[in-house]
Amino acid sequence: MAQTNTGDALANDLKLNVVRVISRWTDGTQERSGFGFVVGVRDGNVYIVTADHVVRNDNLMPGTPAIVYYEDQGKEYQGYLLNTYLVQSAGDVAVIRVQTPAGFSWQRAVLSTVKAERGDDARYVGAQGKWIVPARPGAVNGVDPSGTIRFEGLVILAGTSGGPLVGNKGILGMVVSEDAYGEATPIEVIERAFREWSYPFELVKAAPPLPLPIHSQVGERAPQLTPPPPQSENWVNRYTTRDNRDLWLGDMPQPGKAIGTRNVDLDECARQCDNRNECVAFAYDRWNRSCYSKSEIKQSIIDPHSLIAVKKPGDLPSVSQKTPEMVILRNKRMHGDVTSSAKVADYKACSSVCEGNIQCVTFNFLKRATDADNCQMFKLSKDYADDSAVDAGYKRQVP
Repeated sequence: MAQTNTGDALANDLKLNVVRVISRWTDGTQERSGFGFVVGVRDGNVYIVTADHVVRNDNLMPGTPAIVYYEDQGKEYQGYLLNTYLVQSAGDVAVIRVQTPAGFSWQRAVLSTVKAERGDDARYVGAQGKWIVPARPGAVNGVDPSGTIRFEGLVILAGTSGGPLVGNKGILGMVVSEDAYGEATPIEVIERAFREWSYPFELVKAAPPLPLPIHSQVGERAPQLTPPPPQSENWVNRYTTRDNRDLWLGDMPQPGKAIGTRNVDLDECARQCDNRNECVAFAYDRWNRSCYSKSEIKQSIIDPHSLIAVKKPGDLPSVSQKTPEMVILRNKRMHGDVTSSAKVADYKACSSVCEGNIQCVTFNFLKRATDADNCQMFKLSKDYADDSAVDAGYKRQVP
């Protein structure tokens, strides 16, 4: 998707990514229609994000979703509604997985290269069961402290929820309301949820290439930049920390209104929080090197991705009493120091051993190690990587 395209061309180009979602309840009393869009593909399945209220009713009872693709509008594909979701107050996000159809194609470089700002053009894709793109744009009205994007000037027809909100530089978020003043969940919230749930999120920004340096004479050497002096302050020492925990919600938008900072180390994460008076804690995702500053502290959850830190002399929050679920990672290997091991019959048995071991938060099942301990357990994992000889997993509490 070229950076020079207008918002109208961008939105029309996105139709390949956008799907119609038809949710039916098993008792036949209800049917809802909305839209969604593809964010990743893995193991022969397409992963689609949509608005949670399209696929669950007011009592959070799930419907059975059917998917219709733009290039195959005469056929419904049966989707599977996953159990991971965000309620409306937290983003209104649901995930549908469906088998990849033959000949399926989509675009990945579709995210906006700029953050939503008041007055920016805004369009949606999808309304009334059709891949409608408004001929004239509306405008971003503002961005709430929670990150929610408000927009105006669009006739938001029934069934638009779940479709993308598109600016002049790409996708800004997902439409979650159909009032005169619409609302959209920012794409950063969706990305974080997908990464927390270990679902594929393959959308990227269509960033222009970096300009080459310009010099006054041909053959002149580029100026040598002096690296900044190292930071002597150990910022993490100002916090009380706990591994294998996360703090859900309370995220503070960055100056550019993004949720979280990518590609930073732990000490830089601590420094960012320390420089903001309203920041009382942060969560650091080790597996993705991402930092999330927090303006409030609520109950923590078990999550091996993450470390939490509370500004001293504050106390660490209590951990949720919900029973952790076991998350499956096929053809992945956890990295870290093995704390114990066992010989088991299969993956399910290895998962059960970890589930019953309070010290185990992640594990590897070595599929080809039949004559040795083939179940490795960890109390801390720094990351994981592709490995067809291993199936991994971890404990996690759903908020």
